[in-house]
Amino acid sequence: MAKWEQIKKDNRSKNSGGVYPNPLQILYSLSLVFQQVIDNKLLVAWLYLWIRNQLDSVRCIEDIPDLIRIRSYEHCEKNAIRLYYDNSETSCEYAIEYQCQQQTFILWQPIPQLLNTLFCHVFRSIAYGSALLSHNQKQALLDVILKKQRRTTNLATVPLACKKVLSELFTGCFFVLRE
Repeated sequence: MAKWEQIKKDNRSKNSGGVYPNPLQILYSLSLVFQQVIDNKLLVAWLYLWIRNQLDSVRCIEDIPDLIRIRSYEHCEKNAIRLYYDNSETSCEYAIEYQCQQQTFILWQPIPQLLNTLFCHVFRSIAYGSALLSHNQKQALLDVILKKQRRTTNLATVPLACKKVLSELFTGCFFVLRE
């Protein structure tokens, strides 16, 4: 680690919330994932698990949820995805569970804006009520998730974030208070 990076890290550790992961290393690690996953459906499923902080909990095919596209007026269900139109703009939302006073609520959460175009493109191509991934595609996704992170030739000299830092990025950077 360069001296100036260590100084920055020390300064960040004095702030509330602790030390954030190095964003450049995170971006390089994400670009490595984008190179490894060729199929857009697999990439969307990986990004969904990453956003939901579920990459570490995937150990077998049964741990990968069936992402189902539902109509925008249907009730929110677990592992559901919907596309909705707002002023000629299409947005994608996923269902997420919230615990509140010993009750479980399932509410819609928007996909991050920079990933919205990819999610909309992929989910437009699947029918309502059908799963995003087949069994073979789930096996391929499981292989990508469990495979050791290997550098490609174009990323041989750049620093990569370790797999655990990448998979826990959202919980490490954001804290949600649950009552």
